[in-house]
Amino acid sequence: FAASDVVVGRMSLQGTAREGAELESLLDRGLSRIRSLPGVVAVAASNGVPIERPFNIVVNPPPGVTNSEPQAVDWRYVTADYFRVFGVRRVQGRFFDERDHSAGEPVAIVNEALARAFFGSVNVIGLTIAVIDTYQDPPRRIVGVVGDVKAASGIGGNRDFTALGSGTSPMLFTAAAQSSATLVRSTHRAFPMTWSIRTDGRRTDLEREI
Repeated sequence: FAASDVVVGRMSLQGTAREGAELESLLDRGLSRIRSLPGVVAVAASNGVPIERPFNIVVNPPPGVTNSEPQAVDWRYVTADYFRVFGVRRVQGRFFDERDHSAGEPVAIVNEALARAFFGSVNVIGLTIAVIDTYQDPPRRIVGVVGDVKAASGIGGNRDFTALGSGTSPMLFTAAAQSSATLVRSTHRAFPMTWSIRTDGRRTDLEREI
């Protein structure tokens, strides 16, 4: 991923009731205001950024696989331009866009590691992935596959390694506006909400304006 000319800011949402349409409204207004500033190329919101440890959830195995046990994966909610801000490679399908609002079809993007671990191939567009019932999240149609990005995962064999020294863990991305209220509340207890802004690199006063 590309970290140069990216500004990152934190906002605690712990203790708030923001989820679903309310979270969508907060993010839409914030993204719109930041996007209007001179020098901003792209902006996204998420519960973390590359390299940082993501929130862990458990996913049910898809039908027909040998391993029938639920598996832990890394999870991150993101807004549409997250992958553009960090220059993450699109492998198959599409990124999130305006279709993926709170009332839209539940969809997901996965990294290459998840696609290969669960389905044996990166050709997974249109297949369904579902997390365990605890999270009250609907089954999701996979609309995109992105390149693997290192993260300080706490799952499986990657535990206790640095982000750069570990293998890449399976990661599931959901559109922020579509994310389960249960998951949103859980992640905000452990992680700040993050604004990530790609700049043109020429504005020295942009951080203050943001």
